[in-house]
Amino acid sequence: MPRKSFIETRWFSLSGRELGVLAIVALIALLSTGFVHLWRTTYWDKGMDVKMAADRLPRPARININSASREDLQLLRNIGPKTADAIIEYRETHGTFDSLEALKEVSGIGPATISDIRPDAMCAPLSEK
Repeated sequence: MPRKSFIETRWFSLSGRELGVLAIVALIALLSTGFVHLWRTTYWDKGMDVKMAADRLPRPARININSASREDLQLLRNIGPKTADAIIEYRETHGTFDSLEALKEVSGIGPATISDIRPDAMCAPLSEK
């Protein structure tokens, strides 16, 4: 004969007491997940995603192609390590760039790349000391 429960249910043939225990376990899991999320977003600085902090990182207004380092050049869209090295090598061989359009002379850079980097790059003359 089936057991009578306080709450009548047909869920997996669980009694009301068993459903109550499951509800308490689910509530504890939900509250602990919320607490961990609140703790990590409010107090925990370590392990922060770069995507989360991207708006907080300082960023130069524009990168000067004529004086930028390899790492700075790689901050530009579609400029990887090889292209950055090619820009630096061209710059050391032929001198500074007069305009962004002069970057077409560098191997691996075409009109599409120049239009991609135009908002973030510039060709300012180097100041002599």
